Amino acid sequence: AQIISDLLIAESNLAPTTASSGRATSGAAKVALADVYLTRSNFQAARDKSKEVIDNASSFGYALLDSYPEIFSPTAPTNSEDVFSLKFSQSVGLGNFIPTYFAPAQPNTLAKEAGIAARGLAFVAADGDSPLIANWDDNDLRKFWNVYNSVVVNGETVQLESLTPETEFLYGKYRDPGAVEETAAGNDFYLYRYADTLLIFAEADNKINGPTGEAYDAINQIRRRAYGVD
Repeated sequence: AQIISDLLIAESNLAPTTASSGRATSGAAKVALADVYLTRSNFQAARDKSKEVIDNASSFGYALLDSYPEIFSPTAPTNSEDVFSLKFSQSVGLGNFIPTYFAPAQPNTLAKEAGIAARGLAFVAADGDSPLIANWDDNDLRKFWNVYNSVVVNGETVQLESLTPETEFLYGKYRDPGAVEETAAGNDFYLYRYADTLLIFAEADNKINGPTGEAYDAINQIRRRAYGVD
């Protein structure tokens, strides 16, 4: 109840857009409200609130980007898909550490030479037999941006498992070839993207009305981009 009360106040008092990247907006409050309603199984409220954002997307400056990797740019301050995110910059001590924790650890210079991170620690890795990876359609363009089992260094392909047997796949969503140090990656960390708004609406509408044309249209906007379809 307190969370909903706070978000309703934020929705009413925040501006729809901001000139300062990273500041909260009324659009961000509305998307957060829709998420809370969905979590509490208040599907009608989740549908209505997310639909309100979708119907007024232009007034909030929201739209899906054409390129999925562009969402995770280490240099862009923001983009049209950014509803609310933690902001980082390519400055020592002010950057995102995730690229380093996800990047290959051995040899020490591999992550830098492969254009992934300033250095790698490989604290997070994945097994190719896990359902997430094994069942992920290879035609989905997001797959090999998010997970990879090899890197290219000086024109040569290096298989990760040949270096560290337990590291079959690493996660590549966050990468910054320009980071000068492990605390200086510029990738922002998203709490909400416009894609979330579309998916919240699709799920809530489906719960209430079944697989409607509106629900399919919302989810298919994301799937079309994922498969490189106009």
